[in-house]
Amino acid sequence: MHLETHGATWQSPRVAPPARGMLRTDTERDRLLLVTVPYYIAEPLGTDSIESALTARSAREGAVVVWERTADPASPRVCDGLRFALGRRPATLPLVVIRSPVGRFHERNGGRRGEDRIDGLWPLGVIPPAGDGGSTYIQQRLRERPRDLGQAILGLLVRRGLVIGVEALAVLERLLRRAPFIRDDRGLELHTGLARKRLEEICERAGLPGPWRWVRLRTVLDFVLFYGSGSEGRTLDDAASGTGACCSRRLVRALDELTGVEPRELRLRFGWWWVLEAWVQHEVERGGFAEMQTGRIELLGRMGIGGGVQ
Repeated sequence: MHLETHGATWQSPRVAPPARGMLRTDTERDRLLLVTVPYYIAEPLGTDSIESALTARSAREGAVVVWERTADPASPRVCDGLRFALGRRPATLPLVVIRSPVGRFHERNGGRRGEDRIDGLWPLGVIPPAGDGGSTYIQQRLRERPRDLGQAILGLLVRRGLVIGVEALAVLERLLRRAPFIRDDRGLELHTGLARKRLEEICERAGLPGPWRWVRLRTVLDFVLFYGSGSEGRTLDDAASGTGACCSRRLVRALDELTGVEPRELRLRFGWWWVLEAWVQHEVERGGFAEMQTGRIELLGRMGIGGGVQ
């Protein structure tokens, strides 16, 4: 399966045909592509469209950014504007990088200056410059379950700028890690080592949703991953059983209440990043993340939703 750009098949950087609006105008320029559902259509991003494309709205729609590298990554003049734009993207908008053929020379010779610049952007994955399986690779990576889902959730939210403070981080780490074993208030206190009232105080002081919303978020994302990573024949009840639930009705209601996501969307959009972004937007619109409400209009604008759509 290939990615298509304006009707042309997207393959490796060396054979991809130029298209109107692309950032790359010669063989020494990188380019950005916005890959959208169903993950084989790639929209080249011009300099006038980057700001409006790399938003939380794109993340919520399940898009993926592809950085196709052709220039020498160790060169100081290599597309710093692209790096800046990618660094400002929402953490919930996945990035896939196609290595520069020149970059491999530096890596083999121990000069990882250029490749280290990729690491700071937290890519979902890196594709070698040869090969044309970009779409298949993206779909596979999106469907993969993180080794530690709780840590992955927390990491994205920290990079999203929504969770700060040592005490709050420690509490959320426990809540997200132990959520699969928490069924009631007694379990909440047992698995976190703190009374429910104390947990609520910590969350409230940090301007965060309450403890049970974090437990339910982790459960819902488990459900999403079980459903989305399975075969086409996997049912919602099959996915629910993977989380330890007897049926899917309660989880579907929780999915709707927490994120506004409908089950049919889970077959269209792969992975869990976009569901987490849907939860963030839902919480912000409902007044969650209280410390950020002072700048709520600016926040919504940066997210690409509400009255501040870019």
